[in-house]
Amino acid sequence: MPSYRQGPSQQQVSYQAPLLQNNSNQVQAQNQGVAPKGNFKQERNFFNFTPIPMTYTELLPRLLQSGLVALCPPKPLQPPYPKIYDENAKCDYHGGAPGHSTEKCMALKHKVQALIDTDG
Repeated sequence: MPSYRQGPSQQQVSYQAPLLQNNSNQVQAQNQGVAPKGNFKQERNFFNFTPIPMTYTELLPRLLQSGLVALCPPKPLQPPYPKIYDENAKCDYHGGAPGHSTEKCMALKHKVQALIDTDG
């Protein structure tokens, strides 16, 4: 049977969980609607878009004709589809691709908002 010698200077080591510090970059990023770097659970950001006097479906042809936007075909989506995916809805901004309607197209809404913001 092996024998174990106890050294003269053994120290008792205890584990202390790291303290969570308030990272000002993380707080600042959250306040700006930007996800902080790291392995954090992604939270949905909600945006307030400037109201427009027509539907996005009506606005899109005008933006295309004036050259302010171009159609943006999406990458093919593979199952499992997101919860918001609607196979019966088509988006004109995404070249008629299924998944969402032109009215619910967040990419188009962000593009229009960027145009409004730069027009100032």
